[in-house]
Amino acid sequence: MNIRLHIDRLIVDGLPLTPAQARALRASVEARLADLLVAAPPLAVSGYSVSNLAAAPISLPAGATQSATGERIARSLHAALGGDATAPQRSQRLMHGGARST
Repeated sequence: MNIRLHIDRLIVDGLPLTPAQARALRASVEARLADLLVAAPPLAVSGYSVSNLAAAPISLPAGATQSATGERIARSLHAALGGDATAPQRSQRLMHGGARST
């Protein structure tokens, strides 16, 4: 399965980031979320997109690396899409208009 994922805008409240850090974090989240969607797809779909997705809040330990932050955000987004990174399963929670897979 091939996944093509693009996040137009990632809003992260409470995390002071420079524009360069924000771009790097978005790229990290995209990469990790794509990995999670391949490993544990929420639904076998093609050509879907999500215009707005609210994920559960996450907690970050003091001094968390950008990689660790991207990982936690990606896991939260994956769960919001109906995925379960610990036990691959299918879900009908993905709405037309979600993560695009091709």
